[in-house]
Amino acid sequence: MWSVAVPAWAQLSTVGPQSTIVISVAPTGWTYGLSVEDARRVVFDRVNDIFNRFSYGRTSLVGISVVYNVPYDVSHGCNIPELRTLANQAAVNAGITLSQYVRRIYFLFGITGCPWGGTAAIFSSYTEGWFVVHAPETVAHELGHTFGLLHAKSASCPNAFFAPTGCQISEYGNLFDIMGTGTGDFNLIGKEALGWVNAATMPPLTLFAASGTYTFDSLDTPHIGVTKGVKIAHSMQPSGLPRWLYLEYRQAAPYGVLFSVGRPTENWLLDATFETPNYFGDAGLAVGRTVTDEASQLTIQTLAVGPTGASVLLSHPYPTLTCAPLQQTVATTAYATVTAAGGSGTYSWFDKGTPLGSGGASFTTRLALGVHDIQVVSPPQTAQCRVTFGTVLSQPGAQGAPSVFR
Repeated sequence: MWSVAVPAWAQLSTVGPQSTIVISVAPTGWTYGLSVEDARRVVFDRVNDIFNRFSYGRTSLVGISVVYNVPYDVSHGCNIPELRTLANQAAVNAGITLSQYVRRIYFLFGITGCPWGGTAAIFSSYTEGWFVVHAPETVAHELGHTFGLLHAKSASCPNAFFAPTGCQISEYGNLFDIMGTGTGDFNLIGKEALGWVNAATMPPLTLFAASGTYTFDSLDTPHIGVTKGVKIAHSMQPSGLPRWLYLEYRQAAPYGVLFSVGRPTENWLLDATFETPNYFGDAGLAVGRTVTDEASQLTIQTLAVGPTGASVLLSHPYPTLTCAPLQQTVATTAYATVTAAGGSGTYSWFDKGTPLGSGGASFTTRLALGVHDIQVVSPPQTAQCRVTFGTVLSQPGAQGAPSVFR
């Protein structure tokens, strides 16, 4: 499985119950605002519902809601460090242990001068969200940042499906994603980074390997055991890592199949309807329409969309990419040679997303003890072959006993 991680600056767990405290804070004497119960409903009912749906039931917000008036001088405007100190001290004085809460949400009342509706910060052991707008969608957007996501952008590329340069980028351009200007699910790039797809016990993605028909479930339905989209090696970046193209379909955007390209730290919604440039309301590829990506030479045609998802026909002019090891098992101190055939003629080699090298169709490496699924990328195709370093003494048993190597 190709491994994609949450950015290094956002390494807190994104799966499972998230211990959360909601602190509604206002200057001394200020009485208008959300009550404890109002704030609880916003976060632990409505925002929790959003994250629970987006994560297919695997992530939730659990915790408490409190309200404090603090001796804050309103002439100081929107001074978050001072407000943090006063709000946290009020919580400590009330007997609350803040270190128990990984997600800390502050609702501000009676505070002026904040140049945003919400803002977020990530620390080593906890995250914060500060809000003067208390709408669930605003809270969910900023909470998405604290989970490690950036904005869901769009890219309108003249005379091209996608190009690394020369495209008009809109910072919040994804109309269907709550990390853009929409209210819908995080896109597949974000969900994969958070471990909500393509991870153990989560809905899978299909890695593009050869021309043919690909069928996938709607991104925004709760089905667990079916693939949620297609992941395609679009092109190679200067860093040596692939730039991925993701195909997804949403019931909330039934116009057609949507395309996003990028990586966990940055992604762009692409426009597959060239007749309406810079308008992304019809960005999806409608049934019967075809688009060809010049960079990867991949042609995509939408065959069907409906309540059960979408089907697309994917084709390219290159021979089918294959990968085969010279030996499937080698000694711990030995080198393994793997060879690729087919593809576009350029090859990059990876071990669970970690670059091993690039260039020729044959690659030799020595890796750590254990089983390695080595991937070769030749855009738009990806192939995989398994090599074991060390002699396997036993395999996992019925009770989940670990493999043993030497």
